[in-house]
Amino acid sequence: DGILIVTRGSRIVADGTRNAPITFSSLDDGFNGLGEWGGVVIQGFAPHFGTGDTGACFGDGTVCNVEGEGGSDVETSRFGGNIPDDDSGILRYVRIAEGGLVAGPNNEVNGLTMQGVGHGTEISFVQVHNNLDDAFEWFGGTVNARYIVATGNDDDDIDFDEGWRGNVQYALAVKSQDKPSPTGSNDPRGVEANSGNEDYVPQTNGALANITVVGGPLVNSPNTERPGLLLRGAVTASIYNSSVQGFDTACVQIQDADTDGSGSPDVFGAITLINVLGNCADGYYSGARVADQDDNAGPLMFSLDSALALDATSGSLASPVAIPAVANGSGFTFDATDYIGAVEPGTAVGDAWWSGWTIPGSLDLN
Repeated sequence: DGILIVTRGSRIVADGTRNAPITFSSLDDGFNGLGEWGGVVIQGFAPHFGTGDTGACFGDGTVCNVEGEGGSDVETSRFGGNIPDDDSGILRYVRIAEGGLVAGPNNEVNGLTMQGVGHGTEISFVQVHNNLDDAFEWFGGTVNARYIVATGNDDDDIDFDEGWRGNVQYALAVKSQDKPSPTGSNDPRGVEANSGNEDYVPQTNGALANITVVGGPLVNSPNTERPGLLLRGAVTASIYNSSVQGFDTACVQIQDADTDGSGSPDVFGAITLINVLGNCADGYYSGARVADQDDNAGPLMFSLDSALALDATSGSLASPVAIPAVANGSGFTFDATDYIGAVEPGTAVGDAWWSGWTIPGSLDLN
């Protein structure tokens, strides 16, 4: 029932290979459990921004002590600072499975929790499987990610808030195709970006590209229908070349921030959706409004093959799309892809970037 916590000033080097990935899980055989241990928590000295638009935690200094999830005392629960390029190490070809054990009241543990993690850290080819809470969550910081996989998780797959400024390219977020409903108070979605109401943090700014989100019974149980993407509050979120399917409610919901308690939004998010396909039972949008730049391909019937690639007719673009990155000092650049989704149409299963290192069977949709 332990939690792996990488505290500020420490580095983790979990550097596997496609043929020999590193796995963090509980001790029992297989990967079918849920909430059997905590998860991986990384804490850094990168900036964190306070709720209510109170600014960066470090103020005029360089270090602050934000209370984070997972830890139990001052040494293991604090994060934040003023070092955007802080280096907490490497997670590459890593699998994190069966986590999400609750550490205490209001102290749930994500599969991979990134608290004030700087962009000197590498996150690539990482899978979170069967986590009882969120799969990947960013609390502030500037760390980017490429090639991430979220499968069978009971809450959100990609969640960012509290002033995270970063970029993600190539991600698969696939809900359980068997579990009929979420556990407890979990409120699962594919992507959730948060900066809502009194907790709004307008510094939060994430860009995501080539994301494939697949729902399942978990998000469609009676009275608990959720959208595939929830973009909430005074957040800046830009999503490109991505697809959402398998949600009985709408694919995308945009909620702005009611910061004065009037019951009406008074601070609006900046939402951009470019080439985002949606195939959901209740259509494409729900909520108060549509994206500020609704230059997307919109609702469309499409299918995924065994490599998790869209069919060529739906997923191919006429030309590569240049995608602007969130400027966080990292120099991150997006690949200019000419297709929609996490995997290029026509890719053989054995050649897909997720093949060979993810948990066997975890990406089967049948």
